[in-house]
Amino acid sequence: MKSDTEFVLRVAELLAEEDLAPGTIEVTLGSCRRFEQFLLEVTGQPLSPDDPKIVAVDLAEWRQHMVTRERLKPGTVQRRMMGLRLALRLLCPTLVATLRWPKVKMEQLTCPSGFSKSERNSILRACSSMPVRSACIVKLLLYTGCRASSLATARLSGLHLSARSGSITYLGKSVGGGKIYEVPLNVEAREALKAYLDQRPEADHDFIFCAERAPFDPISRGVVWATWQDLKRHVPAALAEKRRARTPSDMA
Repeated sequence: MKSDTEFVLRVAELLAEEDLAPGTIEVTLGSCRRFEQFLLEVTGQPLSPDDPKIVAVDLAEWRQHMVTRERLKPGTVQRRMMGLRLALRLLCPTLVATLRWPKVKMEQLTCPSGFSKSERNSILRACSSMPVRSACIVKLLLYTGCRASSLATARLSGLHLSARSGSITYLGKSVGGGKIYEVPLNVEAREALKAYLDQRPEADHDFIFCAERAPFDPISRGVVWATWQDLKRHVPAALAEKRRARTPSDMA
């Protein structure tokens, strides 16, 4: 930490006050160091923690530098962008809200097909008897095939919804070295998300799903697992057994 600049040290202090995984802190600080070094080479000036003068073109040029000069994969580029965004959100949220963040072309996954059409319909009918948050979790597991941990850590900043399209960004197994995937959302998944977001509590974090009671902390993968397990009370016995054997992505 002795060689870190005032900007990075201030971010480190703010991160220490948050309930974040060590890997997330490591990625965030690493992103700040790399971005500041890039700007230092371009402008000759270090970033001020009190007033970081960052504009959209700086972000666009950094992305281009990572893609063309460093030849990094899209997942790595996006991970560094997300790390910098988290740091700036803690340091100066007003700046984050006004900046135009460049898009990164991500690897896309197709929706899984682990169940037949009739089985999917049975699960969807069961969702009508579940709370809005639970129904949303089940539909995302069903239609995107994500891991429980990936769904629990999915963020609002990685969610894109419109009338005709949508996508959600998932982080893989490891925050420090896992891949980032952008998965398309069909109309059922988009409607489920919109219904949940309409009643989502005003939580002080960027995670999509949060606890239903104050202080509305992010949910754990255990909550995702329990929600999927709860389906057995709403589907036919035969499907309940198959569902247990086909838990999406082993819920790891």
